[in-house]
Order: sequence, then C-alpha cells, then structure tokens
Amino acid sequence: MIERLNSVVVTSEELSKVLDEADKLHKSGNDEPGGGLYLIASMFKGQPLRAQAIYFRMESLAKIIGNKSVPGWTLEKDENGAVVTRQELIDVSAVFPLSEVDGDIGFEENGFLSKALELAESEGTG
Repeated sequence: MIERLNSVVVTSEELSKVLDEADKLHKSGNDEPGGGLYLIASMFKGQPLRAQAIYFRMESLAKIIGNKSVPGWTLEKDENGAVVTRQELIDVSAVFPLSEVDGDIGFEENGFLSKALELAESEGTG
C-alpha cells in the first residue's frame, strides 16, 4: 500500500488547497472530527488513489505537528484552534516518501525535518 501511495504525484498546491478548505469549514463551524477524510474525498471525487495519497500525507503531517516535534516550524494554535505551519512543511509533505512508522503509515520524522530544513535553506539563498 505504501508503494502505491508514494507512486502518486502530489503537489504542495493540492495540500494547501485542502488546508484552506478545512480552515473554511472550521471557521464556519461545519467541521467535525474525522471530517478531513470526507473533505478530501469530495475534493478529489473520482480519483480514489489521489485522495488516499493526499489523506495519508495530511495525516502524517498532522502527527508530526501533534507530537510537538517541530519547534520553529509552527506557531501556537490560533483562536480557531488551527496551527499555523510554515510552507516548507507543506512542501515536504507533498514529496517526502511515506513509510511504516510504529506500525502505521507516516513520515520518518528525522528525514522529514531534514528535508524541510534543506528546503528552507535553499529558499533563503536565492
């Protein structure tokens, strides 16, 4: 399954669009626990493998952020409960390979954060 998910090319723009739509739902009060799955399924209707790949990438990013292992890459939750995240984490989420982490699908944290740092440094040297 991981190989199949990694075979789908996902863009940071797609992930950003999902985050924007989720934020709109949250601000309107129309979100609910587990609603991300339904949001992604509706946004990528007719593209089940793409929807799966995006869902697992978003969930994997959420786990890293939820573990509070990304100081300096996020801000505290805002008044709506959203965690403001640097673009590099979203960019890495689009391209970093998913793998098995503690018996689940996710991002290997050290490699993920190293890649984010690499992207941040390359953007800063332009």
